[in-house]
Order: sequence, then structure tokens, then C-alpha cells
Amino acid sequence: MKCVKVISFKKDLYGLVKNLEAQMRKAGVEIRLNTEVTQERVEREAPDVLVLALGAAPIVPSIPGTDSPRAVLGTGLSEPKVAIGKKVVILGGGLVGCESAVHLAQQGKEVTLVEMMEDIAVEANVRQRPILLDMLAELHVKVKTRTKGVRITDQGLVCTDDSGNETLFEADTVVVSVGQRALREAVTGLLDAAPEVVQVGDCVKPQKVTEALYRGYHAGLDI
Repeated sequence: MKCVKVISFKKDLYGLVKNLEAQMRKAGVEIRLNTEVTQERVEREAPDVLVLALGAAPIVPSIPGTDSPRAVLGTGLSEPKVAIGKKVVILGGGLVGCESAVHLAQQGKEVTLVEMMEDIAVEANVRQRPILLDMLAELHVKVKTRTKGVRITDQGLVCTDDSGNETLFEADTVVVSVGQRALREAVTGLLDAAPEVVQVGDCVKPQKVTEALYRGYHAGLDI
């Protein structure tokens, strides 16, 4: 959740996380950070129930240049060592990409949002989406749909349209935000680690915070 800490319009979400942490500590929940959960470790602990909430990882598209210093993952905007240039192109018009565009435009960056589908922020809820689109318009974020990123160069992001025509979107920084993938490999290695194993959250399927909290809450009720 570090990525939402620096975004002004998501402070409430970060506050929610800190509040949940405080409630856990007050209830006597033992929290172990920087601890990898392996099958051997679980077997040593011998829990009756193991709840897997391992989350998801950013998808890195298989295009040239994603390992360039010019490229930054959308989830890494809060990293202290990440420097964002004046002119920014965001690859990916999902919810994270759109919110990143708003955040960077509010900082005075010149932002272009590139999405290969016909529309942007399609997974946002019916109340959130109109507000998000209005913010993008008010902040003069350029939106290019039906446009596919094919490589990141020293000049910016090269894209193609439906006809295969190439266009260079010049950028100091290219923010890669094409989605999340569930950490199914980690889940598979722990399915037999306890008598009962429950899977919740993004490790099942990347989803919104509300859905993850709902499933986690009901997993706790079932136990």
C-alpha cells in the first residue's frame, strides 16, 4: 500500500490500512514483517487454518525497453529513488494508470495516457469513473485509446494504431501500468501446508480493495 501514501486523493485508503493495523495490534494479533512464508515454516507453526492473502504483482509487458531507467512501474511511484521527469507517458489506461495520471498531472507534469482498448478506467465503479474522467480532463491529460505500446526508447514510448502506423510519444519517463497478475505460483506451493487452506484477495484474482476486505472478513467468520 506504499503506492497510495503519496497520492493526495487516496489518503483515506492509506488511513484505512493503518487503522486496520492498529485494530489488529489492539486485538493481540502477532504481526511479522519481512518474513517469507514457506511450506516448511507453516508446518513448523502447525496452524489449524492457513489463510493465503498473498496479493498480486505488476504485469511487465514483453516489449523492449521495460528495463530502461526511463521506465517506472505504476506501483513504484512512491519509491524514494524514483525520479519522474517533466513529460510523462503512462502505458495502460486501467484504474491504476488513470489514478497515476491524475496524481502526476497534479504535480505539474505533462501527462499522456495510452490505452490499447477503446476506453479507459472501465473497471472503476459507476460513481468513481465519471469523477476520474472529469479530473483527467480538467488536468489536461492527453488520452490516446486504441493505441498499443510496442517499445520504450531513449525518446519515449513508441506505439502503433489499429492500422499498424507507428507514433512516438516523447517522454522523460514512461510509467508502465498494464495490470496485475495473481501470485498463483506462491499459492500453489502452500495448498497442502495446513489441514485447511483458505485463499482470499488478489492472489485469487486481482480486485478492488472493497472486494478483498469483504472476502477476508467472511473468511474470518467462516473460521
